[in-house]
Amino acid sequence: MLLNQMEKKGLVIKTKDLERKNMVRISLTDKGEEALRQAQKSETISRMMSFFSYEEQDCLREHLLTLRNKALEELEIKNEMALP
Repeated sequence: MLLNQMEKKGLVIKTKDLERKNMVRISLTDKGEEALRQAQKSETISRMMSFFSYEEQDCLREHLLTLRNKALEELEIKNEMALP
């Protein structure tokens, strides 16, 4: 599983939710934050996104933000990070 690999590499920490026994919260470590910053700078993302039209990119971005926000809402996590 991808999250297990990321945890082994020290990129994320998995924490059991004490209120919801069947849930696990995932947090980025400092190393994970740095890896994220590097990935965002990477041309790989730009190359992958270039396969989509501008309209498709906007639609994908909107859907991903909606998914992220719904996940935060479901997990009862306050959205403190501002995204571009």
